Order: sequence, then structure tokens, then C-alpha cells
Amino acid sequence: DLDRSKADLLRDILADETLNKRPMVMIGDRDTDFLAAAEVTMPSIAVCWGYGSEKEYMMATDMVGKAPELPEAIMRNVKLVTVSGYLFE
Repeated sequence: DLDRSKADLLRDILADETLNKRPMVMIGDRDTDFLAAAEVTMPSIAVCWGYGSEKEYMMATDMVGKAPELPEAIMRNVKLVTVSGYLFE
């Protein structure tokens, strides 16, 4: 739905009974990605090879400069997520 915000779409994903059993992290390259993640208290990772600016990337919880760095950043940020009262570590 084009009229819905990214935060609303993230809320739908978080409300899904199948998907919400796993920790989630937003990966993006624009300020709208990081603002939406913050609105639903989801960690975010900026991929610095995207269309965003350095100022936008600074809004994310974490940043990576190269694709091979992404898996480690995901694992680092997943540790910040609680699902159903459990901290994933």
C-alpha cells in the first residue's frame, strides 16, 4: 500500500505471528528507513553504498561500508532485540 508509512509496514511485520518470533533489524540507506526503525524501536543498519548521504547514515544504529561487513553487523544488532521477553544473544 503506497499510502502507508514505512513504520506502519514494519508494525505489520512485527505483528505477524510467524515473523515476530525472530529478532529483526532494518537494513537501509535512507533516513526514512532509520526513522521508521526508530519509531518501532528496531535497530537499523546503514549500508553506505546506497543512495543516502553520510548525514542519513548517521541516523542508523550501526553502519557498514562494504557488503562483507553486513553479517557481523546484523549479529551485533540482533543482540539488541528482545522478542517475547527474551534477549537474543
